[in-house]
Amino acid sequence: MSRNTKIQKQYLRDRFIDFTSTTASIADQFLKNSNYDLELAINNYYLSSQVSNNVNDNKALNKIFNKYKEPNQDVIGIDGTLQYIEDLGYEPEDKVILALAEFLRAPSIGVFDKNSFILNWQSYWKLLLSDLYGSKIDYWVSFLQKENKATISKDSWNMFYVFLQEFENDPKLETYDDTAAWPSLIDEFVEDYKQNLSQSL
Repeated sequence: MSRNTKIQKQYLRDRFIDFTSTTASIADQFLKNSNYDLELAINNYYLSSQVSNNVNDNKALNKIFNKYKEPNQDVIGIDGTLQYIEDLGYEPEDKVILALAEFLRAPSIGVFDKNSFILNWQSYWKLLLSDLYGSKIDYWVSFLQKENKATISKDSWNMFYVFLQEFENDPKLETYDDTAAWPSLIDEFVEDYKQNLSQSL
């Protein structure tokens, strides 16, 4: 390693510690996992700090994980991964599966560990969509957790962003048409949301 590279890494480590008030070893871990992208490393640190304490409390994601995991191990193996992919509505050779493995930080092909699986799925909605849709994402995540949904279908994933755009234009969902071709999961969410809204009035 060149002297300049060492100095750059030391600088990034010092900046990370300044922002997070954590230890050098933790700073090194997050920076390495983020390929020394300081902003990404800090974001990942705060996301993991917020979520990791709740890993065992997240009933919905634990239910999903436990459905596919290996007996007596906190990992989803090859067989469980293949079943999970099938239940999501994809084929193993689909490109989206490679993105899924990267997103969930699979330690090896077709294997997912519990902490990364739950942490990253739980972070997904807020990380990508909260800036645009704010509390609507909180309602959605709370609904999934409350109802212990074991899987989210490909159709629901594909339609969710379209639904969010309608939700943004109609915050009370007064014009939502439950006879239209919405996935049943979104229908259930709308029903639950309206009930909570009416109770709060």
